[in-house]
Amino acid sequence: MACSGSGVPAAEVPEVWEEASILLAPAVARSLGRYDLNSLHAALLHREMQLWCVWDKVMIAAVLTQMNVWPTGMKTARVVMAGGMYMKKWTHMMDLIEQWAKAHGCRYLEAGGRPGWKKVLGWKQTAVELVKDLSDA
Repeated sequence: MACSGSGVPAAEVPEVWEEASILLAPAVARSLGRYDLNSLHAALLHREMQLWCVWDKVMIAAVLTQMNVWPTGMKTARVVMAGGMYMKKWTHMMDLIEQWAKAHGCRYLEAGGRPGWKKVLGWKQTAVELVKDLSDA
């Protein structure tokens, strides 16, 4: 059976959030406190982020994106986080997200994440993110 995936309209987020949040929880845990499930839910309801889901009888993946407009006026879309199981069944969702980003005038589709994502997506690496914890400094 083929998987189906789509963007979830903000009004429908409450219907799927419980399932999606379970899949996103590991990525939230690795976000260094930048995100929590409550703030992500609120951002989706306020249309500040977008939720994409893939189903194979049950939800097997959830992806969050965010549109950015830079000081130059350039628009980009960013994959903020993704989570799920059976990755090979749902990475094609990036094609749908790419089409959405193009339709909204985005110049680039960006993503941050663990090093393995570079191989999975086949995208160009343009930067490395460095973080220093200052809470104990």
